[in-house]
Amino acid sequence: MWITYSWRDIRCIGKIEQLPPGGLRNSKHECTLSSQEYVHELRSGITEDKLLICLESLRVSLTSNPVSWVNNFGHEGLGLLLDALDKLLDKKQQEIIDKRNQHKLIQCLKAFMNNKYGLQRILEDERSLLLLARAIDPKQSSMMTEIVKILSAICIIGEENILDKILAAMTIAAERNNKERFAPIVEGLENHEAQQLQVACMQLINALVTSPDDLDFRIHLRNEFLRCGLKKILPEMKETEELDIQLKVFNENKEEDSIELSHRLDDIRAEMEYPFVCLCHSTVHGKGLLEMSILCRPCQAYMSKASMVGFIREEFENLCNLPDLSLAW
Repeated sequence: MWITYSWRDIRCIGKIEQLPPGGLRNSKHECTLSSQEYVHELRSGITEDKLLICLESLRVSLTSNPVSWVNNFGHEGLGLLLDALDKLLDKKQQEIIDKRNQHKLIQCLKAFMNNKYGLQRILEDERSLLLLARAIDPKQSSMMTEIVKILSAICIIGEENILDKILAAMTIAAERNNKERFAPIVEGLENHEAQQLQVACMQLINALVTSPDDLDFRIHLRNEFLRCGLKKILPEMKETEELDIQLKVFNENKEEDSIELSHRLDDIRAEMEYPFVCLCHSTVHGKGLLEMSILCRPCQAYMSKASMVGFIREEFENLCNLPDLSLAW
C-alpha cells in the first residue's frame, strides 16, 4: 500500500527529524515556522551544522510564503543574513561546511529579493552588493553562478545609478584580493565544465557593458574585459545554444558601438578639415552659427569684408549687398 505525502508533510517531517530539541519547533501541528523564529535562530549564534539546516528551511520559507511574510522577516532578518555572510567571508581558513553555508546564504538572499520589497531592501543596504562581490569564487561554480545571476538582474532592473554601485563593489572586492576587478568573471568563463556559469558570466558582462548611455564608458568597460583575458577566451569557448545567444549579444553591441564611434570620428575629421565651412553652414533657424554669434555686434559690419578675401564663403547675392566703404572716406 502506497503512502503519499504532501510537500507540507515532507517539510514538517524534515524539521522534526533534523532540528535539535529546544531549537525550532518540532511539533507536527506547529511545523510552519514564523519569520521571527528564523530571526531568533540566526541571532542566537547556532553552530555551523545547525546553521546549514536553518538556512535550508529558511530558503524554502522565503520561496513559498507570501510577500507579507518576507516583509516581516526582512526587518531584522536581512541584516542577520548579511552578518552571517560577512563573518564567513572573513574566515581565513574555510571548511567545507563554511562554503556550504555561504551557498545557502546566497540562495536565501536570492529568494528574499525575488519580489519588489526584497529587491528594494537589498539595494538599500550598502553591504549587500559588496558582500555579493566578495563571495564570487570561480572555484565554487554553483554558488558563483547564482551570485552572477543576481548581479545581472540587479544591474538590469535596479535604480538609475546601480551600475556605479556594482562596479564600486567589484572594485573594492578585487582590491582586497589584489586582483583586477573583472578577473573572477573572466576566470569563470574559463571553466568549460560549468556551462551554466559561462552563460551567467556572459550575461553579467553584457549587462555591465550595455548599461551606460555614454559610448566612451561602454567602450572602456568592454576593453577592460578584453584586456583582462576575455579576448583570448572568446575564440576558445565551446558554443552552446544559451551561450551562443550571449556571445551574439556581445558581438552585436560591440559592432554597433564601433559604427557609432566611426561616425563620431568622421564628424570630428570634417570639423578639423573644414572648420569655417562647418561653422557657417551649421544653421539655427536658417542662419549660420557664425552669423548668429556676431549678430548686432560691432564686428558684424566686417563679416562681408572678410568673405571677400576668401576666409568665409557666402552666397553671391550677399556679396552684392556689401556697403560701399570707399564713400565713408
